[in-house]
Amino acid sequence: MNPGSRSKGRIAVITLIVAIVALILLWDWKWFKRPIEKRVEQQTGRSFRIGGDLDVDLGWNPRVILDDVHLGNAPWARAKDMLGAERADVTIDLRELLAGRMSFPSIALTAPRLDLQNAPEGGNWQIATPRRGDEAPAEENGKTAPQIGKLSIDRGKLTYFDPADKTDVEVDIATQSGSSVARSLMLRAKGRLRGLPLEAIAHGGPVLSLTDTDSPYPFDAKFTAGRTRATIEGSVTGLQAFTAAKLKLDIEGETLAALHPLTHLVLPETPPYRIRGLLVHEGEEWRFNDFVGNVGDSDLSGSLTATYIDERPRLVATLQSKQLDIDDLAGFVGATPSTGPGETASAEQKVEAKREEKEARVLPDTPVDLAQLRSMDADVQFTALSIKKKDLPIDNLKTHLTLEQGLLKLEPLNFGVAGGRIESNMSIDARQARLALEARTNFTRLDLAKLLPGNALVERSTGLIGGRANLKSNGSSTAELLGHADGELGIAMRGGSFSNLLLEGAGLDAAEALGFLVRGDRTVRVRCAVLDLEATDGVFKPRAFVVDTTDTNINVKGSVDMGKEELDLTVHPLPKDWSPLSLRTPLHVRGTFKEPKLRPDRALLIKGGAVAALAALVNPLAALLPLIETGPGENADCKSLVAAAERTADEAKQPASDNAAPAKKRPADDKS
Repeated sequence: MNPGSRSKGRIAVITLIVAIVALILLWDWKWFKRPIEKRVEQQTGRSFRIGGDLDVDLGWNPRVILDDVHLGNAPWARAKDMLGAERADVTIDLRELLAGRMSFPSIALTAPRLDLQNAPEGGNWQIATPRRGDEAPAEENGKTAPQIGKLSIDRGKLTYFDPADKTDVEVDIATQSGSSVARSLMLRAKGRLRGLPLEAIAHGGPVLSLTDTDSPYPFDAKFTAGRTRATIEGSVTGLQAFTAAKLKLDIEGETLAALHPLTHLVLPETPPYRIRGLLVHEGEEWRFNDFVGNVGDSDLSGSLTATYIDERPRLVATLQSKQLDIDDLAGFVGATPSTGPGETASAEQKVEAKREEKEARVLPDTPVDLAQLRSMDADVQFTALSIKKKDLPIDNLKTHLTLEQGLLKLEPLNFGVAGGRIESNMSIDARQARLALEARTNFTRLDLAKLLPGNALVERSTGLIGGRANLKSNGSSTAELLGHADGELGIAMRGGSFSNLLLEGAGLDAAEALGFLVRGDRTVRVRCAVLDLEATDGVFKPRAFVVDTTDTNINVKGSVDMGKEELDLTVHPLPKDWSPLSLRTPLHVRGTFKEPKLRPDRALLIKGGAVAALAALVNPLAALLPLIETGPGENADCKSLVAAAERTADEAKQPASDNAAPAKKRPADDKS
């Protein structure tokens, strides 16, 4: 080739290069907008539009800039676009692209908007990618997810809407340059989460770590959802599937019951609480380990596990309290916790307490949510070493609560009272339209002097009390369950004494009415005291209610109506030694539970009723002898009372005769 030909060839190559460069420099990249839009629409089945400029900077890492980008939403979604951005600035690794791999050294998004919505049809993010013929999915073809070197977001916004879950949340998203790796992502959220007002602020690691399914993603957050506030710090693994988490949790709120929408766990109404512990999530299981805190005025610690496999979650927990304020358990029976001085209660509970003060009734009438009781299962062990109740000495509470398919059991429910024990087994069946209650309780060695510690009315009294109760009922609240109760209650005390301080503390009218207990400033010995109640549809009537002292037999008749919350009792004194100082006037106890009234009946004096009243006690007292024998020692005094009643009954059955000798006076030693 001659020099002229070579010169012409070089000129042609240079001209071609210049032409290509000129083409690149002068080319209007907007020409590619429509082909790109069509390609995306074919791949997603959604509309796609580039409303602004399309610009390309060529090189080994070409840079593509798209303005005003819109990806359409599902037809049923509330927003027009599922994805949009004012600008998407993407750098492409050309060498990786030529090798068949998608790699983006950097992606910068300005004002991106992502609208996610869930519905019965599925999530709007579920996009079916068309495949040709027998083409396998991308994973099966060996294709991997795109690799992104750096992702930055400016003024991002994400919305999530799930009407069925009562959730509508808007999240502001931004990346922070120059910040620590663990806090390079910032989120602010507001809206409603499962029906609760939500406000939250969170920080996380690099955005790209969110796609890593194996490495823990650092995360911390503070949020308020309804009446619940929490601080979280830790890590989440596999955020897309939320496969695992390990978080320090500090949570507080006005009542544990408010956690139900967030956790789907049925928890009782409580006073304000604060609890701290380690929250661990693995698969379908959430564990709250080694937590400590306070609920109302009670300390609480332990561990719990919530499992979400079936439709109903299952809660397994071991809980302890060193000092339990019994008022903090009021929510278990539908009552409001105490709101007086020194008591912890929420503002809402204080308002409710004032409302209840104006009510004529005192028994809790808040209906139990049967649907909630049926919505979960539970197995909870609870122990309280001491119980804070200034007017009742309770300690060492132990119970095992199980809830299976709507059947709640407390087996056992045991605690110490006044140096003795109360042991119970209880079941509440919520599987029907109304609650069905069965309760069995035994009282053992309760010390009368300790029942009201510090109370001058009983501090000098003595005696050990034993008894039992068996009740069944149905209803929708505590008031209804008591108002429809059937069964029996028996309590007995062998020996002991009553102090005359009972009179001093009771006031003038009560002292006059209760004067049959003591005469003068001395202690009166109690030979036997028996209470045997029969309950029919909430009306408790004494089959026997008698106190036998060395001076007087006291017999109580009437009824207590739990349904109406009314008292109608008459206390009859039967003096053993007749004297002008012996009070023989019945004492009426009437009125409501909220306003009971004690009044002596001066118009009706006991004249000849002592024999008949004592004879009427024979059968009930005899039936209660086994009950009395549950206490310590011999029960000779109570047996003597029954024997005396039997003798009197036999004498009453003999035909009257003018020549009959008068009944002999009981020897004085019968009083002792």
